[in-house]
This record gives sequence, structure tokens and C-alpha cells, in this order.
Amino acid sequence: MLTRTIDRFIYTPYFGSMESPTTITTPRLRLTHITGVESGSIALSDLHCVWGNEIATKWNIHGSCKTLSETEERARTILKKAQDYFIVHRKVPGQHLEVAEGKDAAPSESNYTWEAIGMINLVRSEKPDLDPLPIPDSKLQRDSQDSDESAKLPAVQTRSIGYMYREEAWGKGYGMEAAAALLNHFRQAASRMDSPTLVYVEAGVDPSNTGSLRILEKLRFQKVGLNVIADEKVFLAGEWRQNEYPIYGLYL
Repeated sequence: MLTRTIDRFIYTPYFGSMESPTTITTPRLRLTHITGVESGSIALSDLHCVWGNEIATKWNIHGSCKTLSETEERARTILKKAQDYFIVHRKVPGQHLEVAEGKDAAPSESNYTWEAIGMINLVRSEKPDLDPLPIPDSKLQRDSQDSDESAKLPAVQTRSIGYMYREEAWGKGYGMEAAAALLNHFRQAASRMDSPTLVYVEAGVDPSNTGSLRILEKLRFQKVGLNVIADEKVFLAGEWRQNEYPIYGLYL
């Protein structure tokens, strides 16, 4: 699954230190921030497990990477401009688990391995694709509790979310779990800035991509409008489609 978005990469880091990778964990998943790729690295191999998978990338306008070298080249190009990409791993029990004699034993952390099942990004955009949703009253800043006090507009940063997963990970709630964790991470990071920043997240999804639509609905994204790219059709998910798609928005 993948939110259908246009590449709008600009040179901006995310809300955190780029000196070391950030890892976001959930009960079942680990999201590892990609700071770069090197030939022969585990990060490159994990990324190719996703980008090299034709089903995982079927909603990607670039298609799948046929070779490891192609994945490396694409990753290097993207990561020079946008550093907000995460590989999603799921926790997988090891094949050989020791059980205490006479009773059941829960697998320890050392009995687990991590399997790359997808990737997710929250890339900063110069501006929204469409005029954003109105800022909710709850997000406006006031100098006092007086309801007549004029509200101050907060600083707003626009982000575009995208994700894709291997077919064996579909239907298990991984996409929702990873997206919720990533959005919460950015929400908390924005609140810790010297000047608190409101994050507005856009998602562009083809109407036929029902898996992605379900994730956005559960996260309470709201439909903004239709983004028309061009008159020419594009080839996505096995057929030619109109080069347009609905835009959804959410304030963190």
C-alpha cells in the first residue's frame, strides 16, 4: 500500500538530530530512521526488500527497483533532499525457543528477530498541494482565557505522508500502527520546539487504494479536495488511471 503522492523533496531535516538514527517502537514494530545507505549495508538490503517488491510498490509512480544498485541509486537521490524516511520492521519469533521444564515460557527479547516489511515517510513540503483545512479552534493560541481575545495563528509546517508494505504484512494492522506512531512522534517533537509548531499532514490517495484509505479514515484525516496533475493518464496498479487523486489533511 502507498499513499499516492508527487515527489516534492526539499533540503530540510526533520524534528530531530541527524547525527544518529531515530528509532520509534510499538508493541509489534520498529521504525528505523534512514540517514543514508551504503553498499552492502543492512539498511540497503531491508529497503530493497520493499522497493524491489512489485506488489508493495504497485501504487508508486516510479514502480519497483529491479536491482539492489537501482535501490541504492534511488535512495541516495532521495536522501540528499529529504531525510524523513523510515524502514518498518516487524518482530518475528525465532525458530528455536527454549521452554522451561514443566511450564510454558514466554519468548524473551533475544528470541526475536526483526523483518523488514515496509517503509513510511513524513516529508516536509514547501506548501500544501491544495489549500489546507481550516485550523481547528483547539489549535489556535490565545493570550488569555477570555473568549473575546483574538486568537493567534500558530506557525504551521506542512508534511506529506507516504507508505508501502509487502503483501505478507497486509491486513494485520501494521500500516495503522506504524502511521499512528510516526505521527505521534512528530506531534511530540513539534511541541518541544522553542516556538511550538503546528504540523499539517497531507496524503494523496488513489480512490482504488482501499487499504490506504482505511488507514487515513482511522487516523481521522479529512478529505480536502481533488488534486489534478495533468490530462495524461498514468499507469498504476496494473492499469491506466486519471492523473488526479483526492487529497486528505490532518493537523497534529
